[in-house]
Amino acid sequence: MMVHWELACCTSISRHIRPQRRRFTLLTLFLFCSIGLRILNPQIIRGFIDSALAGDALSKLTAASEEMRPLWQLETA
Repeated sequence: MMVHWELACCTSISRHIRPQRRRFTLLTLFLFCSIGLRILNPQIIRGFIDSALAGDALSKLTAASEEMRPLWQLETA
């Protein structure tokens, strides 16, 4: 009985999603990108801070921060 309910649930969900397939796919893509950025962001910041503590040139640090600005803006949008 339980297996039948799970199967009915999945077909019901797919029936509702099917007309909005493109939007659902796009939303899923955005969701995974957002999760990926949240995982990647601390690694990027750690590299930036490590470079600053190591005494890298200010121009190199500024260039690195400017390259990453669009990703940070995407995450906050």
